[in-house]
Amino acid sequence: MIAAVPDTLMEEIQQLQDTFGAAADQAIVLTDKDGCFITSPATPGTLFKEMLDSLQDTSRGCERLLHRLGDSQDPAVMEWVPGLKYAVTPLAAGYGRVYYLWSGLYMVQGTKEQVLAVFEARMQNHPAYGRLISSLRAMPEISGERITEIGKSISVLARIICKLLAGWVPKPQKDRNGRPFNGVPEQLGMEGVLRLKEAAEDLQRAGSLEELGKQLLDVVTGQPFPQSQVLVLFQNGDHAAHTYYARGWTPESGDYYVRDLESRYSPQSFLSSAIIHEAAGGLILLECPLLAGNEFRGILSVGFRQLREAEQWIIQLETVAGLAGWAIRLIEKDSRYWKQSGVFLASLREYLQNNNIPLQYLSLDASELARDFARYQERPEAEAELVSRACLLAPFRSDLLGEYGFFAKELELLKQVDRLRLPECSQERAVLPPAVQLLALVLHHMSGQAERKHPGGPPLKWIDYSRFSPEPDMTTAVEDEPRTSFERFLQSRAYSRPKKRAVTGSRLLDSAALTLPKEEWGISPREEEVLELIVHGKTNKEIAGALFISEHTVKNHLSRIFNKMNVTDRSQIIALIYKVILNSERIEI
Repeated sequence: MIAAVPDTLMEEIQQLQDTFGAAADQAIVLTDKDGCFITSPATPGTLFKEMLDSLQDTSRGCERLLHRLGDSQDPAVMEWVPGLKYAVTPLAAGYGRVYYLWSGLYMVQGTKEQVLAVFEARMQNHPAYGRLISSLRAMPEISGERITEIGKSISVLARIICKLLAGWVPKPQKDRNGRPFNGVPEQLGMEGVLRLKEAAEDLQRAGSLEELGKQLLDVVTGQPFPQSQVLVLFQNGDHAAHTYYARGWTPESGDYYVRDLESRYSPQSFLSSAIIHEAAGGLILLECPLLAGNEFRGILSVGFRQLREAEQWIIQLETVAGLAGWAIRLIEKDSRYWKQSGVFLASLREYLQNNNIPLQYLSLDASELARDFARYQERPEAEAELVSRACLLAPFRSDLLGEYGFFAKELELLKQVDRLRLPECSQERAVLPPAVQLLALVLHHMSGQAERKHPGGPPLKWIDYSRFSPEPDMTTAVEDEPRTSFERFLQSRAYSRPKKRAVTGSRLLDSAALTLPKEEWGISPREEEVLELIVHGKTNKEIAGALFISEHTVKNHLSRIFNKMNVTDRSQIIALIYKVILNSERIEI
C-alpha cells in the first residue's frame, strides 16, 4: 500500500467497498493517483484483477491513463481490449490528494466474438487461461448506455469514501469556529467508521421505504454520540403521501417540524449538503439531504444538545445519509424491475396457457417441487424462489427471453442446465453450484411425467419442449449427496401430502353428459379452464393466479360465460352443470 491512509480507515474502507461491490454485483478497487492499489479488488473480479495487473505491468500504464482524466470529477468509461470496458471515478479528498475508484469489466453489446478472439491471441499462454476464457463466455453483453449508467451508480460509493478520506488530513484542521482539531478527528475514529460499515450492510438490505426509515432510526441512534431527536422524512412527490419516522419527538412536535421541513425544502428547492439548523428553543438540528442520484427524496435530521457536537459529526451523518440515498435507488430499482418482470412473466404464462396447457401445468408443478426441495435442503429463501421462477421459465426459449433483460439469474441457471445435455458434459465432473444441481434434478424428474408427443401444427416461436424431454445422462454431473437428498425428499413428499389432483378442463367438464350442452353454449377451451376453477370454488383472484392472467381478464371470461349459459351468477353456473350431469343417463361426477 503506497498511498498513505490511516490504519483506522483501511479495513473499514475495504469492507465498505466489498459491501457495495456485493450489492451491486460489481468488481471494485481503490487506487492512489499513480494507480497503486489501496484496497484489494472486491469480488467478483477474476478478469478485473487480470486487467489491473496488465495495466500495472505496462510501463507507467496506469499513470498515463489516469493523467488523461485531468481534473475531471466525473466517472470515465475506458477500454481494456476492444469490446471490454471499465469505469474510473476520481475522488478529490482535499489538499491535493486524489484517489480513483475502478469498476468493471463490461462487455459491449455485439462484441463477444471479437473479444474472445482478441483475448485468445493475447492471453492463451496465461496459467489461468481456461478459467478466464470461461468467464468471458459467460459474461453478458450490455449496451453502452447501460455501462455509463453503472459507472455513475458507483459514484455513490465514491462520494462516501471521499468523505471518509477528506476527514483524515495529515496536518491540523480547524472547525468552522476556528478551533483546531488535534490529530485524527473524533468522528473518524475506529468506532465511527465501524458503525458506517455496519450501516452500509444494514441499509442495503431494506426492501421498502418503511424498512429503510426504521433502519435509519436504528443506525443513527446506534452511532457513538449523544443525540436528542432523530427524524427521517421521505418526500414522495405528492404532499399528502409524505412519510416520516421519528424518535424523541412527540407526535405534535414531529408533525410541526415536518411541516417546517416541507415549507423549506422541496424537489425543486432542496439541500445539496448537510446544514445545521437552529430551531426555536435552542434546539440544534443537523439536517442531511437524502439524494437518490441527483434527485431529492427527503431529509435525515438529528438533534444535538450542543453546536460543537453537530459540527463534529457532520461528516459521519452525511455519509449515513449518502448510504440511505443509495439504498433508496436500490429499492426503486427493485420495485420497477419486479413490477415489469411480473407483467412479463404473466404474459408468458398466459401465452403458454393458450397454446400448451399440459406444458403449463407441468412447469407449475416443477416450480412448486423446486421451491419445496430447496426448503427441504434448508437453502436460502431467495435461492428457493430463484429456482422456482426458473422452472416457470423453462418452457420458453432462452435466446428470446434474454432479449428483454428480465430474469438474468434464472436464465443463467437454465443455460447451465442446458449445457448438461451436451455429450461432452457427461464426461466432465465439474462441481456445479447447488442451484444448478437442484434445478437439473427437478427438471429431469418432471420430464418423466411429460407427454411424449407434442401438439400438432407448426412449431411455436416461444416454446422450447427440450427441457421437459427425458435425458438419461442429464444428471450425471449432480453430486451424490443432492441426488440422495432428492430421493429422500420425494419419498417424504409422497407420504406427507395428499396426491395433487390437477385442475384442468379435462376433468369434470369432460363428462359425456356435457358434450352437447357445451357445444350449444359455445364454451371455448379457455372458458372451460375458468369454469373448472369456478366449480372448485375458486375466487377471481385465485383463478387469475392459477391461470396467470389478470383479474380483469377473469371478469371478462365470466361475463361471456354468463351470457352463453344464460345465468346471472356463479352459483347458477354450478347448479346448471350438476343438473345436466345428474339428469343424464350416465352419471360421471
